Amino acid sequence: MNSPRQRDPHGSAGLLQRIQVSPTRTRVADVLVTFAEREQIVVTPPALIIEIMSPDDTLSDYFERITDYSTMGVGAIWLLDPQKKRAFIGSRDGIRPVDVLRAPLEIVKGHEIRLRAAEIFTAVLGDDPGHGQNY
Repeated sequence: MNSPRQRDPHGSAGLLQRIQVSPTRTRVADVLVTFAEREQIVVTPPALIIEIMSPDDTLSDYFERITDYSTMGVGAIWLLDPQKKRAFIGSRDGIRPVDVLRAPLEIVKGHEIRLRAAEIFTAVLGDDPGHGQNY
């Protein structure tokens, strides 16, 4: 296991990780992928952040959060809605629906991440349409 200050060339993932997006604001990302040193509070822009919507969330609830992540320099921002089984990519330009989630090669150190949204929801939620009701 890496020490708190050791850089991981293969990357590392974190769940519910606190991120300092500006000098006066922090966010808690559902999932993040980083190639930087492990940090108690992440200040180095992650390569990828994944946010998972709760049943009462709307896309407009995420505009400010995605703007914060983009301004910080996060490489790719994915938003998953398990209730509607929809996936989105967020950027400074807004939020757009996608069928395939991608993180470009330069963001993930030469390894393209490409996932079909339908496969994510089937793997996580199973085939039962009501399975995600507790998110």
